[in-house]
Amino acid sequence: MNRQEMESLVSRNMEYARQKVTYFLENLDYNIYPGSVDDQGELVTLDPSSWEAGYLAGILWKLYEYSGQEKWKVFAQQWTAGLELQQFKKNSHDLLFMLFSSFGNGHRITGDTLYKDVLVLGTRLMADRFNPGIGCIKSWDPFFQTLYVQFPVIVDALMANEMFFYVSRISGDSSLYDMAYSHARRTSKDFFRPDYSTYYLVDYDTLTFDVLQKGTWLGQSDESTWARGHARAIYGSAITFRETGDTAFLDLCRKAANFYMNHPDLPKDLIPYWDFDDPDIPNAPRDASAACIAISGLLELSGFLSGEEAAPYFEFAVRTLQGLSSDQYRNKPGENLGFLLKHSTGSRSWNTNVDRPKISADYYFVESLVKLDRILEGLPE
Repeated sequence: MNRQEMESLVSRNMEYARQKVTYFLENLDYNIYPGSVDDQGELVTLDPSSWEAGYLAGILWKLYEYSGQEKWKVFAQQWTAGLELQQFKKNSHDLLFMLFSSFGNGHRITGDTLYKDVLVLGTRLMADRFNPGIGCIKSWDPFFQTLYVQFPVIVDALMANEMFFYVSRISGDSSLYDMAYSHARRTSKDFFRPDYSTYYLVDYDTLTFDVLQKGTWLGQSDESTWARGHARAIYGSAITFRETGDTAFLDLCRKAANFYMNHPDLPKDLIPYWDFDDPDIPNAPRDASAACIAISGLLELSGFLSGEEAAPYFEFAVRTLQGLSSDQYRNKPGENLGFLLKHSTGSRSWNTNVDRPKISADYYFVESLVKLDRILEGLPE
C-alpha cells in the first residue's frame, strides 16, 4: 500500500469506530462495561474488576487523541471515572490492563493529576506482588481447583508491565522500573521455547525460586502456542526494549515476531487461528484479538528499525489491518451491537468467547490505527 492508501485505511476505520461505539454511549450507563455477546447476540457485560473493563474508556481516549473532538474526551472521562475504586485491587496483575487502558491513556493525553494518583497507587499496590527471589510479579493468587500453582506468572504480564515502566517515569520511583525490568528478564528466560514459540504460564517454587511447571493452559495443550499469548509476547518484548534500551529484547521481539509471521499454518489473510497447534486447522476458530495485539507490537517494533530491516514487520502489520478491515472481520452497521470486530476467541479448550466480538480486540484495533496514523505523520511527503 502507498501512503495515500494507508491514510485512507486509517481514516475509514476510525470513522467506522466512531459510528459503532456510539451504540454503547447511547445505550449503556457509565458503570456498565461491554465485554462480548452471547449465543443469542445479547450483550455480555463485565464487572468493573474484569481485566477488560477499562477498554471501552481506552477506545474513547484513542478517539479523542485521533480527532481532538472534545465530546470524545468527555465520554472517555465518564467511563474512566467508574473504575477509580479498582486502584485498590490487589489479587491479580489484571489491574495493569484495566487501569493503563483507561487512566493510563487519560493521563498520557491530558496530564490530569487525578489520573496520575490512581495509576501510582494502583501500581504500588501491585508491586507487593513482586517476589525478588523469583524476579517476577505474581499474576494471580491461586484460585483454580483444576490448576495447582504456587506462584503463577503468565506471558501477558510482559505486556501489562508497561504500566510499571510508565508510573516509574511519572512518579520518579525507580523501584517500579527495576521490578518491570527484572520481570521481563526472567520471562525472556523461561517463557520462550528454542523456536521462539511461547508458553502461556510458568509456575515458580516460592522457596527455591525454580520453575515448577510450564504450560499453555488457555491453549490447545501445554506444548502448543496460544496465539493471543504469543502476540502479547511480541508486544511486551517491544515495549521492554523501548523502555530499557536492552537490545536483547529487540532481538527477542524479532524472533518471536518471525515465528508468528512465518508460521506455516498462518492463514493467507494473516488472522491467526486461536492456537497455532490446534489439530482442527484449517477448521479451527480464528482470533482477531491476537491479530490486533500483534499489529500493535509489530508497528512498535518497526519503529526501532530502519529501511529493509523494518519493512517486513511494518508491511505485515498493515496487511493484517487490511484483512481486519474487510467485511469478513468487521461488523456491519447494526451487527454485534457496538463492537467493531468479530471472530475473536478466548479459549476454545475452556469454551470461553469462542468466535465472538471482544472489547479488548476492538481496543487494540483502534490503538494500531492510531499508531499507524502517527507513523504516517512522521514520514516525508
